[in-house]
Amino acid sequence: MQIIEFTTCDPSVATSTLSATLHHVEGGTDIQEVPDGLSSLIALDDNKLGRRNSLGKLAAKAEAAR
Repeated sequence: MQIIEFTTCDPSVATSTLSATLHHVEGGTDIQEVPDGLSSLIALDDNKLGRRNSLGKLAAKAEAAR
């Protein structure tokens, strides 16, 4: 679980929670993410793209560390 805090003047969008479940699958890992408390000001597609980009960066760092 990840708690994400935003700096904002609107307290209704200051915090959201991201729960992730990892499942081993052949050839890798399947990640299921569930955002909670996401502001209606943030488009779901934008949020999904941001999470994908973050996971891509994390995967690249993990591969580089091998």
